[in-house]
Amino acid sequence: MDQIQNSILSEQNVGNPIAGEQFSPAEVINTQGDFPLLLVCEHASDNIPSELNDLGVSPETRKSHAVYDIGAKEVAIEISRILNCPLIISNVSRIVIDCNRDPYSPASVPAQSEIHFIPGNKFITREEHHRRVQTYFNPFHDLVETYLNNNPWIKSFIAIHSFTPVFYGVDRHVDLGVLFEVENMLAEYLLQMLIEIDTLRVVPNEPYKPDPKVVHTVKRHAAARNLPNVMVEIRNSLIRTETNQKRMGRLLAEPIRKSVQMVSRQMKLA
Repeated sequence: MDQIQNSILSEQNVGNPIAGEQFSPAEVINTQGDFPLLLVCEHASDNIPSELNDLGVSPETRKSHAVYDIGAKEVAIEISRILNCPLIISNVSRIVIDCNRDPYSPASVPAQSEIHFIPGNKFITREEHHRRVQTYFNPFHDLVETYLNNNPWIKSFIAIHSFTPVFYGVDRHVDLGVLFEVENMLAEYLLQMLIEIDTLRVVPNEPYKPDPKVVHTVKRHAAARNLPNVMVEIRNSLIRTETNQKRMGRLLAEPIRKSVQMVSRQMKLA
């Protein structure tokens, strides 16, 4: 089925602390997709539950990369639509709790992100930190875990992210990064195909190194199962409009399709 369907696994629903708000911290998109790839997007949302009063951030910060990965959700949805594969997203902002960090590390609930301050996190108590782990972090990872356990036909795992072009005043000379901690077939095939796109500057393990602090999801779910995996990082200036988000999704879909198919064939032969 090529049409995207939004579906939330009922056992993963978490009641929102604010009465009357319709909210689920994690969501499966295209549940009936049958292509053997699971996409995830941990920083898909700019949603800050109303009980947290925007965490005291400025209007400028509220619209910034500090709060979410601009354009990443829309690109991931387009890839999911084209390939007919499932996609799991987090529906809470990374400044509430970062679903791609160790949940009890200092980076999981940041008081500052690059030049942006998050006052509501500066003096967070242990109890509040734990509540956010239970309420917003665990449902996302439980959903990924459940999906993979119930769908052993999934053969590859890709996390979709975007990055800010300028970080602490320094321009990042990359358009597309393919991050992988350990060499694997998916990373090898995908990188080869993407480098052939002459309109993009494609670089392995940039703009971030695959430090354990920034590959929490793929390590926890994919590497633990020996699933070939990568993180794809997209320069967010390239995907700020709907037109460009769809264009990027279409650009990435075919290399991803071919790479996953090659991985699946190799795994059948093993």
